[in-house]
Amino acid sequence: MRAGIREQHVEACRARVELRWHSSEGERELDRSAELPRTYDRNAHNHTRFSPSSTKVKPTTIVEAARGEDNMQRRQLIAEAGVRLITRGGVRALTHRAVDREASLPPGSTSYYARTHRDLVMLVVKHLGTQTRTDLDSFSLPASLTASEAAALLTTLLDHLARRADEQSSRFALLFEVRGDEELHALHTLDSPVRTLLAQGAESVLQVLGVENPSHYAADLVGLLDALMMYRLAGAAPINARSVIQAYLDGLPRCNVT
Repeated sequence: MRAGIREQHVEACRARVELRWHSSEGERELDRSAELPRTYDRNAHNHTRFSPSSTKVKPTTIVEAARGEDNMQRRQLIAEAGVRLITRGGVRALTHRAVDREASLPPGSTSYYARTHRDLVMLVVKHLGTQTRTDLDSFSLPASLTASEAAALLTTLLDHLARRADEQSSRFALLFEVRGDEELHALHTLDSPVRTLLAQGAESVLQVLGVENPSHYAADLVGLLDALMMYRLAGAAPINARSVIQAYLDGLPRCNVT
């Protein structure tokens, strides 16, 4: 009798793990003892099987995306507050507590995104690069130029960049602050994506003018524009930027035209 009961129990277990259904092509059998694939599997059977979770957007994905956007906005808010502090009080005014107050953030907020003062400086430096790059993207170079037209174009570029006076002032202030930090100094000068764009633009202008070896003089032209910007922001002396730029361009050697 016990053997009979055991056999009935085994049959009942088998019935629970084996399901049968009917389709237009006849009877098919699905072995539920095998784990269903987590992704699409069109080869195992003539029908498509998939995990129900694959058709839904995970709530965590939405939350993570929102957090990422919020983090970017918060970093920008901190960087903009840092720029204002540097403009008013120099780099010494850039502290975590001062940024919290300037940005109207709860105490300790800035420390969450920039743990050290160096991290805070890095955040501001990257922000300045992004802003300048946005300004440069709006400028295009004509196919042909005279020296006078090139000087006018570069003067217009200076005027455009000078609209962000706080950002440009902070950029110059940070140049002195990061002199002893090799990584930050490179990021703010030679290795800066903005510096690369400026050098490429300057070289393109010189090429259009027919200047001999334009890549050699491109860095000098960028340095001249930086100096003119600094004079303007500091109010050091009244200078006619267009005349200075044209005099420089006129003095460069031209390629021999045969």
